[in-house]
Amino acid sequence: ETAEIMHGVGESFSSHVVDPIKGEKVNPGSCGQSTVKARAQMGEFETGAAVLKEVWDAYGPGSISIPKRITELTDAVLPAHCHRTPFPHANTTGPGEGGNKGGGGERGEKERVLGSMMAEADRFYCERYTGNMGGKEATLL
Repeated sequence: ETAEIMHGVGESFSSHVVDPIKGEKVNPGSCGQSTVKARAQMGEFETGAAVLKEVWDAYGPGSISIPKRITELTDAVLPAHCHRTPFPHANTTGPGEGGNKGGGGERGEKERVLGSMMAEADRFYCERYTGNMGGKEATLL
């Protein structure tokens, strides 16, 4: 995994090894300058307030932790959509009262929120690799 060319020479994150406290494992890259610039860019990213509100409304305040990188949450929710399995930490008292049972308006609402999360994850990756706060420079290295 550390030799995966897709990650370039900067640091990368492994979802194969997840520590419950620290989160994903960080694989240091072979280019220190690229790592510094990539970290600067990632440190500037903030998940949009509108997306955060949608997530809280769909899942219930406090029922799901929003990580610094929206991609972590999106990665956890996407399989539920693809495989028609329960969404994680569903708000069972939300719209439709359907909870995690599938079908109905609540599942459709969570799928709509997933779309917003995916768009935000795309924005994260665009900034990570082409952003003006170090992402573009890290990519060029």
